[in-house]
Amino acid sequence: MLEEVNQYRVDSKLKSFKPFEEKIAADPENFRNLVIEFKYPEPAGPKIMDTERVPTSFEVKWIDRTGVPQQAEFSNQVESMKEGGRMNVSIEPSVDVFSRIESLLSEWIEREGYSRVDFEYSYIALAGSYICWMHTPEGSTRVHLPSDISLIVRDLRRSQVDPHRGAWLWSHFWMEAAEGVLHQECDWMREPAIHDEPVGNGDAAFELDQFPRDPEWIPEWMATKAAAYHKEAERRERRRQRDRERRAKKKAEAAQAEGTSGSDGPASE
Repeated sequence: MLEEVNQYRVDSKLKSFKPFEEKIAADPENFRNLVIEFKYPEPAGPKIMDTERVPTSFEVKWIDRTGVPQQAEFSNQVESMKEGGRMNVSIEPSVDVFSRIESLLSEWIEREGYSRVDFEYSYIALAGSYICWMHTPEGSTRVHLPSDISLIVRDLRRSQVDPHRGAWLWSHFWMEAAEGVLHQECDWMREPAIHDEPVGNGDAAFELDQFPRDPEWIPEWMATKAAAYHKEAERRERRRQRDRERRAKKKAEAAQAEGTSGSDGPASE
């Protein structure tokens, strides 16, 4: 796991796993049947095992104390950042990703005997969460999506980026078993609620860095949070620059003092 994900760093735009671990330690009864599932990149060769690869993301699933399924997703891909700060990833065409989700969802619904499935996905930057309901003639229940579906929704979001609106922040998916067709509706403006936690300033800044938007498609909450992040980043950089200048000055003074003392030896006769 990357340091930015494993630890909490103020200047990182990655969602840290550490605060989540602290929540589990503080209230273990609220995290029952906890399972962590990893998503890996396509293998470079047939002999490479999962333990020899770095996961691109991982998903945590659990049951809370009220019996409701919960989940959280964490990205592990900061190493793919390249020039300009953009993610250097190959993007599969959205129609291909959508069709893959549709096929997997249809198979799951048939296997489980559901009449309909709905799930809502909230996402920003590298953080996302969903809630999913399955419906049968007897009623509706919250359930977990199979990981082979939930872990590729982020790929779908990236593949559906609009050149003017950026990436969607909320999306509702649903499928009726009788028709086997996946439907989707999206929202680009609402502030996503991910486990009832407010969107961080770094999340807003990262979102705009990765998926630029036309000004009219930047909601006020996103612009405010991104501006606050960049202001704080500039303040930290000025402080680091002052620290560098002080260290350089002290080093120069020490070198000068050493040179002066070395030239003050006894005069030769």
